[in-house]
Amino acid sequence: MRGKVDIRKSLQASFKDGVFASLMSGVTDYYVIPFALFLGATVQQVGWVSGIPSLLGSVSQLFAVRAVLWVGSRLRLLIRAVAAQATLLVVIGTVAWMNFSHPVEFFLAILVLFVVCGAVAGPAWGSLMTDYIPTRKRG
Repeated sequence: MRGKVDIRKSLQASFKDGVFASLMSGVTDYYVIPFALFLGATVQQVGWVSGIPSLLGSVSQLFAVRAVLWVGSRLRLLIRAVAAQATLLVVIGTVAWMNFSHPVEFFLAILVLFVVCGAVAGPAWGSLMTDYIPTRKRG
């Protein structure tokens, strides 16, 4: 069993993580479609940008346990997935300035990877929180 100090530090870190995750979610969730339109997306491409990342993100959660086994631990998976998400967010932010022949398709591919990383990290994060927070205190 972990000590109270370790658990307290982990909970403080998870609170900070939650703040940044909410900020990231606010930026990405509401501006994905306008950004695709800015890149010149057609109506069909807007549909793809709207639906495909969510679909593949949901399907990827089926492989979250395998990902934990492959990486070695829930925390390792969480750190790698969040680091990949941060990197992909930077790439998404630079798509408008890059000269691609198919910028919307590139944006969609990066967005799918971004969403899949978040979807795979979610179960690992939730599982870690159940280790830190007693059942009677969970909301």
